[in-house]
Amino acid sequence: MTLIEVLVTIAVLSLALGPLVQLLSSSNRMSNASVYEVMAVHYAAEINEQLQWLAQNNTIAMVKAATGRDLEDLLTDPLLQAQMENMTPGLGPYLAKFPGTEISLLLSPLHPNFTGRRLYVKRLDSTSATTLNTGVYWDVTVSLSWKLSQSDARDHMASFSTILRE
Repeated sequence: MTLIEVLVTIAVLSLALGPLVQLLSSSNRMSNASVYEVMAVHYAAEINEQLQWLAQNNTIAMVKAATGRDLEDLLTDPLLQAQMENMTPGLGPYLAKFPGTEISLLLSPLHPNFTGRRLYVKRLDSTSATTLNTGVYWDVTVSLSWKLSQSDARDHMASFSTILRE
């Protein structure tokens, strides 16, 4: 082998390895993004399941009767929202209490890369739907946001909805 053949071989290999390294780096970023999306699903599911349980056991209706506050008023209360945003890393699960009641949601602390967790509530119009005219229905959306890394300037976001009957 001559020196020229060795140099040509090295040049061809370096041209082939560049895109391969870039592909691996991109794949790693996408894998990290998927991990946070799965975490967001779990955070939202824990809230949605508890809200569904409260609705099915008429707890929400009892709270409304006792306090005069509807589901939207309870879930969008600033005190509850502040408890939802509690992102103290390293602590175990904690209770986010509905203000003025003895009812709480058991919440997992958010991963340090998560930047927010909020509830949005919208009353569904049930006047035209015959299946919904038997009560008051709410679209409850759990919204989570996160950064892929501490230095990431872009917020990633996912929202998950559930329908609750009051």
